[in-house]
Amino acid sequence: MSQVTESFKREAILAVFARLGDDNLTMLKQNLRAAYKIDLERDNTYTLEELQIALQRILGANGAGLIIREIHNEMRHLSAE
Repeated sequence: MSQVTESFKREAILAVFARLGDDNLTMLKQNLRAAYKIDLERDNTYTLEELQIALQRILGANGAGLIIREIHNEMRHLSAE
């Protein structure tokens, strides 16, 4: 992935997760970091597929699917600006 795309990915993920509210954001960050070694603040090496698998295990398939779709929508929005 290009550096610009990676930047959009990170920005989109943080924007979508922020919309979930502080408590949910904190819980997701902690679980992703502890169980799946995905650090949303510092790590940009994970793929969206890896994030989706981790989210499926935390939230279930439907919840993960909704979040991943929102991330893709946010990335499209950011790249169109």
